[in-house]
Amino acid sequence: MSCALSSSIAVFGGTPLLCTTHVGSIMVNTTSSSHEPMNHSRPPIFRDIPPKAHLCLFYEGEHDWAKALEEYFRSGIEGAQPCLLLHSPSPDTPNAKSPDFPASIEVWGLPPQETDPPDLPPRLRTWIESAIDGGKKSARIAVDMARFADASDAHKAPEIEQTLREFAKEYPVIILCGYPLDRCPSGRLLHLIHSHAFAVIRADRSWQTIRALPEGTAPAHPYGEHFFQTLIEGAHDMVVVLDAEGKIQYASPSLERIGGYDPGELVGKKGFDFVHPDDLPQALGTFSEGIQTPGYKTSIQVRLRRKNGAWRWVELRGRNLLHDPTVQGAVLNFIDIHDMKTAMEALAESEERFRIIFENANDQIVYVDDTGTITNVNPKVMDIFGLKREEVIGKLFTEIPFTSPAELQQIAEGFQKMLRGEAESARVEITGYHRNGEKILIETNARVVRTPSGKQGIIVIVRDMTRHKMAQEALRASEEKWRSLVESAPNIVMTTTCDGTILFVNRTVTGITPADVVGKSIYDFVKPEHHAIVRQTIEKVIRTGLPATYEIIGLGPNGRDAWYETHIGPIKPDGKVTALTFVNTDITERKRAEEALRESEQKFRGIFENATDMLLYLDSSGIILDVNGRCKEIFGYTREELIGKRFITFPTLRATVMWEIIDRFNKVMHSDTSDTITFEAVRKDGETVFLEASARTVRIGAHTGLLAVIRNITERKRAELALQQAYDEMEARVEERTAQLARSNAELESEIAERKKMEAALRLSEAKYRLVAENTSDFIAVTSPDGIYMYVSPSYRNLGHDPEKLIGTPGMDLVHPDDREQLSSTVRGLIRRWRTEKAGTSPPMFTANLEYRVRDTSGNWHIFETTTNYVPRPNAQPIMVHVSRDVTERRQAAQALRESEEKFKTIFENANDEIIYLDEHGRVIDRNIKGPDVVGLTFEEVKGKGLDELGFVVPPDKLPSLVQMYDHILETGSRGSTQVEMIHKEGHTVIVEASASALRKGDRLAGVVIILRDITDRKRAELSLQRYAAELREMNEELSQYAQVASHDICAPLRAIRYYTHLLRRELGEATVLDPKGYLDTIDKAVVEGEELAERLLELARIGQTGLQTERFNVGTLLRKVIASMGPQADVEISMRGRWPTIESDPLLLRQVFQNLIDNAIKFNHSAQKRVELGWRAGKHEHEFYVKDNGIGIPQRDQERIFNVFERLHHREEYKGTGIGLAIVKKAVTRLGGSVRVESSPGYGSTFYVTVPKSARGLP
Repeated sequence: MSCALSSSIAVFGGTPLLCTTHVGSIMVNTTSSSHEPMNHSRPPIFRDIPPKAHLCLFYEGEHDWAKALEEYFRSGIEGAQPCLLLHSPSPDTPNAKSPDFPASIEVWGLPPQETDPPDLPPRLRTWIESAIDGGKKSARIAVDMARFADASDAHKAPEIEQTLREFAKEYPVIILCGYPLDRCPSGRLLHLIHSHAFAVIRADRSWQTIRALPEGTAPAHPYGEHFFQTLIEGAHDMVVVLDAEGKIQYASPSLERIGGYDPGELVGKKGFDFVHPDDLPQALGTFSEGIQTPGYKTSIQVRLRRKNGAWRWVELRGRNLLHDPTVQGAVLNFIDIHDMKTAMEALAESEERFRIIFENANDQIVYVDDTGTITNVNPKVMDIFGLKREEVIGKLFTEIPFTSPAELQQIAEGFQKMLRGEAESARVEITGYHRNGEKILIETNARVVRTPSGKQGIIVIVRDMTRHKMAQEALRASEEKWRSLVESAPNIVMTTTCDGTILFVNRTVTGITPADVVGKSIYDFVKPEHHAIVRQTIEKVIRTGLPATYEIIGLGPNGRDAWYETHIGPIKPDGKVTALTFVNTDITERKRAEEALRESEQKFRGIFENATDMLLYLDSSGIILDVNGRCKEIFGYTREELIGKRFITFPTLRATVMWEIIDRFNKVMHSDTSDTITFEAVRKDGETVFLEASARTVRIGAHTGLLAVIRNITERKRAELALQQAYDEMEARVEERTAQLARSNAELESEIAERKKMEAALRLSEAKYRLVAENTSDFIAVTSPDGIYMYVSPSYRNLGHDPEKLIGTPGMDLVHPDDREQLSSTVRGLIRRWRTEKAGTSPPMFTANLEYRVRDTSGNWHIFETTTNYVPRPNAQPIMVHVSRDVTERRQAAQALRESEEKFKTIFENANDEIIYLDEHGRVIDRNIKGPDVVGLTFEEVKGKGLDELGFVVPPDKLPSLVQMYDHILETGSRGSTQVEMIHKEGHTVIVEASASALRKGDRLAGVVIILRDITDRKRAELSLQRYAAELREMNEELSQYAQVASHDICAPLRAIRYYTHLLRRELGEATVLDPKGYLDTIDKAVVEGEELAERLLELARIGQTGLQTERFNVGTLLRKVIASMGPQADVEISMRGRWPTIESDPLLLRQVFQNLIDNAIKFNHSAQKRVELGWRAGKHEHEFYVKDNGIGIPQRDQERIFNVFERLHHREEYKGTGIGLAIVKKAVTRLGGSVRVESSPGYGSTFYVTVPKSARGLP
């Protein structure tokens, strides 16, 4: 195994290694040198290198590189060869000087920023041609490739190597490229050792040459197997050898550093067991394909599992050496690219974020380099100056006529100061000009920017200030007019900022001056309890742009409180609220009058409600407008049953009585007098009562009504009847018992008076207890101070208890044992308070509130919320009055509500979607995601903000529709949903699906619940699906077109064959054939045409059926092969201009493109000397190639349809062909991710332009 590795890998730590590639036929002297000291001998390979050689040297330190260059150039100087060094400073010392060499050796610097290979060839070509034209037979060039050994620029090294290799082919030059070993991946060394014939090694301070032996013989390395194994095991990268089944045969010690495994523990295991599942199909497919082809090379990126379970990105470079008897395995080299890949992904995201900001900025952003050339500008230049980006980019900013020459000169001088370091930034306001001549006022802010390499430039932010300045002028003029009007207004008028800071006040109240007010907050002059009203009204005015009014208590004259009615209006100079106007009117006197009126109304309402008689108020049409609670006692009806009904429909009065009352009430109404009537009525329960009604006219405002006072005189009537009976009896015995009658009469009158007093007290007591105790849902109990029931209300029946049976029993028997001490303590406390605080003539009443549990007859416990009153009584035992309310269901409902709230809170906090609560003002009050959400904002960043304040995450054109949907949902209580693009905090766009529902609090709509779901990936998938569907439709249309036209064109040669075959058959039958050879030639021509048509159709169909086979190749080399395959033609001249680029694409498809275009350029050409010119132009991300001819040309009307299948502009006899060639060109170029177009005029030739990306990697 170690022997196999020694022939595959060479990593020479601390030892320069020279590898030589052959260009043409190169003979190199490889005789080993003598063991002389380094400074006295040099390897013969430096001295005897023939021209057109391209060498590669690996060195460990700068000292080794300098010594090797010394020997290399010394040999060149002795051979009279011009010498050139392309020096690349170290990344750690980018400003380091180049090595010191004799003046005859030219040294060019390669600064870090000059990394684009196309910049190198023109300079080198000039130098080489100058050296050779000077009579030199060859020249020497050394290139320090240290910069391109780093991971960030390593991908550019092959392109530079290819460029240098082409120079070595074209000119008699010797080129040496040097790479530092400590930064060069071992995989690259592996490739170089296997693909080059010679290597020079420095060992023991002398040079030794390893020479490649004839094919089939074993290599004889002077240092042996152990030497190479030691070098391999010191490599930084991981090397693994797999057998044909994918099992690990060998793993280098670096595996422990990269993967955490001991190399020995992996030998014998399957290597693919350590590949990430998502990368496994690619890895297995590549391996399966590679082991079928000896020498197969590949490079892929996969994730490998470390021993700790973490996944890490590596670049895998492999080669199939199963056929090599010294290796017998697939050699894989792993380069750790995890940090680089992570950094590149982060860099790409950052670049995209800043690109979006740049492209979508509200201001114009211009980048000017240190020469004054505009290198980039965002689209805002069109809005401000009316210029297009392509009209500006690439020009000196002084060439753009956006302002006067004097101000341009001023700007240029400011830029020069900044570039010289005299200033870091500059801000100026100038007058500019739109393309249409309109004058504009602009503000420019410029700042110096520096690239990491130290190159300077200036970034300029240009803002159109025209409207702003005009608005300022208009505002100043308006303000003067407004101020004169306001200062004479009788009200207090103020202007404030949107946060309430007072900017102006026209007058103040007594005791303060305007100077005491201006600059302070409006809230400083408002009662704290009214701050919320002021704040909410201000927010509403700012949000809606509409005025609003409120009433609050503020600072009045001489520091006293005063009521103010305030009207707030918005100030909107540009349509946006920037300030507020407050017009304050003192309404203190009005408020006092309203308060006095309320107090009076409450006082008379108390009299009305608590009157001992029934009070009835009728309007002029006899409708009952109001009645107090005595109606229940007198008639048995509630207020609700009577109010709003006509008095004539009163159900308790007989018809005769009713009409008498109505007649007398009408007289009172029309005569503005009063009247009293006594009548008999029937209560709702059927009991007959005697009533006395007094009526009089009353006026309330402009309305006239009737007030009737109805009194129950049933007891009085009964007494009167009894008295009348007594009088009658006394009259019968008047003569015989005069004296007794007088005495009895006196006793009777005394008894009647006493009875009336008792009856009055009884009626009052009865009314009070009956209303309070018997008609309430509360539980009322009266106990003695020691807890014995004295009275229990009927509501105790709701607990199953008989109130009458409870009287005389201890109340504590019904109380829960755990609550008895609390109740006893409360009663004792009330008694102590009474004994301590009793004073005055009226005994006070002491009250306490508490909760305890009471048992019903079923054994269930009910929670009582009780108010206990200790009522002392003169000349009687004090009593305890307990008024309780059963709150059991309320407590259970509260507990159920808490449990429900906890459940929904859990759902809310753990939902996958983002849930946001907005209040009725549209402000965010809660959100389930407290960290960054779908747009990257934390809850603290959005809390308390409204939809209009979150405009920075919603595009301006989308915000009104969201606000409209929110208002509609809040007004109607409905639901709504929409899809909207939002801007993530990091700058990228996310597509969000928003569903909104109204949030209710009781019967009131109190806000909106919005559920957000990120559907960006889904939308992208839908777009991809739509794109694939469109491609499929296009392919189906193309296939349909193929079928229609192909059926005609394919049948044409078949018809010819059938026709001439029929002629042959007929004429042979007649035993005479006039022209058999002509018939056969025509049949043969038809067969050839049919074959050609079928082949071209097959060629067209194959495009796109398989994936792109991308590789790096030089387009010039490809074109030379195409031209060579067409063979020489005396009347055709094909020219290729300039050096051709190297691209990463599918060479077979691109070959089809050029072959068809060149073939058409020759075919459709009548010129005696047919000329075809091939050329190209470089773009930022793509190359544009062209094929130009001097042929017949194409009319403008036909330049689109020539790319369709079977489109022919000429008859087949005039120009041969199938009409498929340009269709193949278009389909192949589209498959490569490019485009094709034509510029042509009849008689002046045609030019076909083909644009393809520099790299087609990643295309499907």
